Amino acid sequence: MVRQLISAGLLAGTLVTAQMPSARLDVEGWLALHPEEDIYGITLWPDRAEVLVNNVLVELDHAPFVENDLLYVPLEDLAALLGDTVQVAGNAIILRTEDGPYILYAGETRVTAPDGKDYVIDHELRQFSIRHGSCPVTAATTPLLRDGTAYAPTDYVLRQQASPEYLNHYVLYPEDGFAVLDLPRPGEQMCDGFATMTNFDELPAEQRAKVREVGSLGITRDYYDEVEYRGDGYAIHVARLRPGEEDGWGLDGIIVAIVTDGPQCATARGLRIGDTPQRAWELYGYMSHFRYEVEHGHITRIAFNSYYTQHSIPSFWV
Repeated sequence: MVRQLISAGLLAGTLVTAQMPSARLDVEGWLALHPEEDIYGITLWPDRAEVLVNNVLVELDHAPFVENDLLYVPLEDLAALLGDTVQVAGNAIILRTEDGPYILYAGETRVTAPDGKDYVIDHELRQFSIRHGSCPVTAATTPLLRDGTAYAPTDYVLRQQASPEYLNHYVLYPEDGFAVLDLPRPGEQMCDGFATMTNFDELPAEQRAKVREVGSLGITRDYYDEVEYRGDGYAIHVARLRPGEEDGWGLDGIIVAIVTDGPQCATARGLRIGDTPQRAWELYGYMSHFRYEVEHGHITRIAFNSYYTQHSIPSFWV
């Protein structure tokens, strides 16, 4: 399995691969060079001030750290990457976002959400422990202030009971020594202008002309043929309603998968055919709609698949 290819101690923060250059950008530098670029994923290591933003190493002002078996992240640094701000007033940590302000309280389990309501963290929802993997934990987890800097455990902001969420797609990999923050955005599952769960037939003619129909891969979701269209180094799968059936799923014409097997089309996080599985693991961790195949230590196929595809999707574990 891929996870067995990467060995590192979480508390030591030692995970480094040959593909990682030294960090050359701070947050302001990254934003200046990527003013219109969406962030799709951030990889963090404890006790390292550098994080992997999409496929670029960026130096933060403060490093995440482990305390009481939890990974704490510097809120101001991450918020700055996302165009948000953090202000500290007493024990109140005011996180200003486009959705409105969140107010966290150092040492308290409540948060005031943009709707103006207070919510209290439900510790029973916490699923991951840094040292011990998946396990229930009932001890209170709260944000903290250290030398004037606000930190929050990765399960705090994202698991407020019934509250709107911020930075809510962390996945921790205790055995491998890192965490991945996924930021779902429409452009994540895209190649050469084609995106999953969009209607192929509604695209401009010049876009549709980039691919040619190859044929049906078989039936998907009972009522549709999964038809492959081939482009330069990639294929898209489109659901086509079978004769005599009703479009019960509303999928007729929808792109249900994108499969890349050539180096021309990088993913939004910079992964390409020919990269190593270690690189994929660092950029994505485990994502249910992201798969790849490996031969001789290098990635040969990458797929973004929706729930509605049932054909020709690579297995994730290799």
